Amino acid sequence: MCVVPIPEKCLGRRCQSNFDFSSRRKARPDRQISNRLSPILRNRSNGISTIVRATSLAGTITPEYEIHLITRTHGRQFVGDYIGEFCPGNLLLTGSNLPHNWMSDLKPGEVIEGRDVVIQFAPDLLRSGADVFPELANLEPFLTDTLRGFEFFGDAALRGTDLMRSIGVARGFQRLALFFELIDLFARAPEKKILASPNTVARSTKLRFVVIMTLVRS
Repeated sequence: MCVVPIPEKCLGRRCQSNFDFSSRRKARPDRQISNRLSPILRNRSNGISTIVRATSLAGTITPEYEIHLITRTHGRQFVGDYIGEFCPGNLLLTGSNLPHNWMSDLKPGEVIEGRDVVIQFAPDLLRSGADVFPELANLEPFLTDTLRGFEFFGDAALRGTDLMRSIGVARGFQRLALFFELIDLFARAPEKKILASPNTVARSTKLRFVVIMTLVRS
């Protein structure tokens, strides 16, 4: 996988977007709605427990946990009922069925290729492993909070970005080892914030992007 370079000045910094908030007509989200677990994660016989991909479809609702690294464009990000700004280097972790999307000033029909590097993994990947490796049970509070989404800053974002690049080119057990290192970094990092309110989790199974878009336009 080829990971798009991110300007060094953007890495690890809180975003100050150049998004034109006064012009809603120009705000064009990449939207993709899915409520089914990816077949590649359902079928463990393929020997893959995580998916790493570069995509232009940043917005989604999925049953998987997802790590998102935005590599291009600026604008507003939506995670559950949270609204904030994003820029290249934006690093998020979202839980199952948590609506999330990024909106930018784009021309009609314009698509920013590879603007989002994503790692997907099934919700039970870490929890089921606790039966064999009890240490994984220590992640449960972190995984529960992840249902509201996390954004990472500073050294956590810098190290997280480097690990995602390494995961993208790794294969076999090395990829899984780097993935565990990334999750451990996220769980321990003080440089993160929870994004959505507890109310989002309570009704996450009913939320769809139409709710978010109605909120934006109101």
